[in-house]
Amino acid sequence: MAEPIKTDIDNAPDWWNAWFDADYSWEGLARLDEKGKPVHPWVGWVVVDEARCVPEDEAPENAGKRPATLQDYWRADPEKGWGLRAVVQLQAAGELLKGVESPDGRTWHIAHVPPGPRPGISVAPDKQKDWFKADLRDAAGAHNATRWNRLRTLLDQRLTAAAETQFDRLNRIECTDRRAQFDGVVIRVCPAQTDGETAPLHLSLRRSAHLLNANFQGAEMGPGASYAQARFAGSANFQGANFAGHAYFRSASFGGIAHFRSASFGGMARFRSASFGRIARFRSASFAGNANFDNARFAGSADFRIADFTSNAGFRSVGFASFADFRGASFGGSARFRSASFAGNAYFQSASFAAIAEFRSVIFLGLADFHRGRAPALESGRLVRGERGRDATSLTTSKVELRDNDFVLIMQDGSAKRETGAFSTFNFENGLALGGMRFHDRVFGQQPDFTGAQFLGPLEFFQAELHDGVLWHGAEFHFQPEQDALSWHDLVSRLTWRAGYDLAPSSVRGWASMDLYAMNSSARQTITDPIKRRFWISALRSWRAYTKRSLAARKAATSKWADHGLRTVSHVPRIRDVKVRSAHLARDFEQAYRRLKLLMRQQGSHLEEQKFFELELRARQARDPKTDKDVKRWEVWGAALYGAFAEYGSSIARPVLWLLGVWLVAAVCYGALAHQAGVYETERAPSAFVADEATTAFGQDGPGRFDGVRRTFASMKDQYGGRAGPVVFAAEITLAPVANPIRQHDWAQRLEAKGDGWSAAFSALRLIHRLFAIPLLFLFALALRRRFQLG
Repeated sequence: MAEPIKTDIDNAPDWWNAWFDADYSWEGLARLDEKGKPVHPWVGWVVVDEARCVPEDEAPENAGKRPATLQDYWRADPEKGWGLRAVVQLQAAGELLKGVESPDGRTWHIAHVPPGPRPGISVAPDKQKDWFKADLRDAAGAHNATRWNRLRTLLDQRLTAAAETQFDRLNRIECTDRRAQFDGVVIRVCPAQTDGETAPLHLSLRRSAHLLNANFQGAEMGPGASYAQARFAGSANFQGANFAGHAYFRSASFGGIAHFRSASFGGMARFRSASFGRIARFRSASFAGNANFDNARFAGSADFRIADFTSNAGFRSVGFASFADFRGASFGGSARFRSASFAGNAYFQSASFAAIAEFRSVIFLGLADFHRGRAPALESGRLVRGERGRDATSLTTSKVELRDNDFVLIMQDGSAKRETGAFSTFNFENGLALGGMRFHDRVFGQQPDFTGAQFLGPLEFFQAELHDGVLWHGAEFHFQPEQDALSWHDLVSRLTWRAGYDLAPSSVRGWASMDLYAMNSSARQTITDPIKRRFWISALRSWRAYTKRSLAARKAATSKWADHGLRTVSHVPRIRDVKVRSAHLARDFEQAYRRLKLLMRQQGSHLEEQKFFELELRARQARDPKTDKDVKRWEVWGAALYGAFAEYGSSIARPVLWLLGVWLVAAVCYGALAHQAGVYETERAPSAFVADEATTAFGQDGPGRFDGVRRTFASMKDQYGGRAGPVVFAAEITLAPVANPIRQHDWAQRLEAKGDGWSAAFSALRLIHRLFAIPLLFLFALALRRRFQLG
C-alpha cells in the first residue's frame, strides 16, 4: 500500500484549522454574514447588474449594484474590464475544481484549493494522488503541471492589474482597494518582480499559504502590503525589500527561515503574534514607523543586529526560544520588552536607547549582555541633559540650552562616557535574570528601576555610571540568605501565564527528573507545537545549568523540590565537579558585588553599600582555597564567623543577642566555679550578719518602725545576694571587658585568694570571657556605625 503524502497540513494543523474555519471554498468566497454583508469583501468595489465589477465611486446611479466579494474578484476578467464570467466558463478554463478532484468534494477555485482535507480527516493514499497541490513535485503528473502553469498565469494577470491603494491616517482604505486580492490563496510561489522591473507590488495576501520558498528579495512593496495570518511553509525571503507604506505580518507563521535583512519599512511594521519556526533575520533592517512584535514567538535565533528603529519598538510578551541578538541596534523611540521571555542569551551590546528601555517582568534564562561595546569616534567628555543629544559636533561652536529630556556630550577633559552608552530610562521591575546581566561602561541618565527583580546570576556594572537613587526595593540576589534556589515548579509557574506559552509540560515532576538525553523525545510527546516545545526545552536546560552552579544552592533546591513532591535531577555531575564550578562562579559574583558596593558608596547609599558588602563576603566565602590560590582557608573561616556573629556587619541585634548569650553562659560558669570552691560559706552567724548589715544599711537608730524591713532585706541578701554576685560580675565584664570588678565582690576576692588551682581557673575563665566579649562589642559598635554612619 502506498504511503500517504505528507503535506503542510500535517506540519501546521492549528493554522490550517483556522484556514478551513475562514472557509475559502467557492461558495465560502461569496458567503454573507447575518447582516447580509460579505464575509470576504472586495473593499470599495460593487457588482453592477451582475455583469461587471467597478469601483463604488464609479458605479452608475440607476444601475443595480451590490457589494463585491472575493468570488466576484476571481470571476471578473481584468483583461475585459472586470466583466464577470459564468461558472461554466470558469470550469471550461480549468479554474474551478469540484467532485473527486477536490480533497473534500466541494467546489474550489484553483487559487484556493488546499493540499488535502481538514486536519484529523484520514483519506486513502490512492485518492490523494490525483488531488491538485497534494504533491508539489514537478514530476507529480502532467495534469498538475498544467494547473500550476494556469494558476501562475492567473496570478500574473491580476498582479499586473493591481494599483496603489490610498489609506487614511488610521490605516483604513479611503475608497477602493486596488491591491491584488490574494487573500486565502494556496500557492507554491507568489509571483514577484522579474529582473529589471521597478514597479511596486500591490498585494493583499492575508491568510495565504506559501507551500514552497517565497522569494520577494529586493521587491518594491506598495502601501498596505498585507501578509496578516499568512503561512510560509518554506523560507520567506524579503531581503532588501522596500515597503513603501505600512507592512502587515500580524499572526503570520514562518515555518522556515525568515529573511528580512536590510529590509526597509517606510511605515508601521506589524509582526504582532507572528511565529518564527526557525531563524529570523532582521539584520540591518530599518523601521521608519512603529515596529510591533508584541506576542511574537521565535523558535530559532532572532537576529536584529544593527537594526534601526527610528520610532517606537514593541516586543511585549515576546518569547525567544533561542538567543536574541540586538547588537548595535538603534532605538530612536521607546524600546518596550515588557513580559518578554529569553530562553537563550540576549545580546544588546552597543545598542543605543534614546528613550525608555522597558524590560519590566522580563525573564532572562541565559546571559543578558547590555555592555556598551565598541566605542564610537567621539572625544572624551561627559553626558548631561541638553537640547542636542545627538549633535555632538555642534557643541564646540554653539551654546547649548539645557532641557529636561535630551542628553548632550560636553567636550572636556576627563573620563569618556559615550552617547551610545547612555540609558535615558531603564526599567527591570519584577524581572528574573537567571544567567546574569552585564552593563559594562553604560551610563544611566535617570534612576534605573530594579524593584522586585531577582538576580540569580552575576550583576556586573564595571566602569558603569549609575544615576543617584537606584531603586533596589525588594530586589533579590544570589548568595542572599533569604534567597531560595529556583525550583522547576517556580519557573514553570512564572512562564505558563505568558501569552503564547500557556501550554506547560503536562507533568512537572516528570520534566524535573527527566534525563537530558531523553528530553527531546519525551518533550515531543508532551507538547505538539514545535515553537513551544523548543522554548520549554531551552528553559529546562537553563534551569538545570543554574541548579548546578553551587553545592549550597543544590542542597536548598533539593529540600524545596521535596516540598513539591519532586525528585532531584537524575543526571548530575560529581560533587567535586560541582564544587569547582561553584568556586569559579563565586569569583564572578564576588567581583560583581564589589563593584556594586563601590557604586553605592559613591552615591552615599550606605544601606545598599552594606548589603552588597555582605553579598561580596558571602560569595568570597563560597570560593574554594584549593582552586583559588588568592583565597586563604582562614579567610573563609573568618568570613563564616563574621556572618554568624554579625551578619557581615549589617545586623545590630545579632551581636547583642550573642553578648546576652555570653553573659548568661559566663554567669553560670562563674557561679558553678564559686560553688565548687565553697566561697559562699561564711564564719559569721546569720544573726550577727543580719544585725551588722542592718546597722550599716539603716544607721545607728536601732529597732524602730523599719525594724521588720531591715531584717527582711538583710535576710534576702544573706540567702540570695551572694548567689547573684556572679550574674552581676559577668555583666560587668561583658559590658566593660577591660575593667577588673573583683574588688567590688567579696566572693570574687575569696575565690581569687583561694589556692589549689581555683585562682588559676578563675583567671582562665575571665580570659575566655573577655576573648568573646571584646569582639562582640566591637562588632556591635561597627554595625551601629555602619547603620547610622557615625564617625
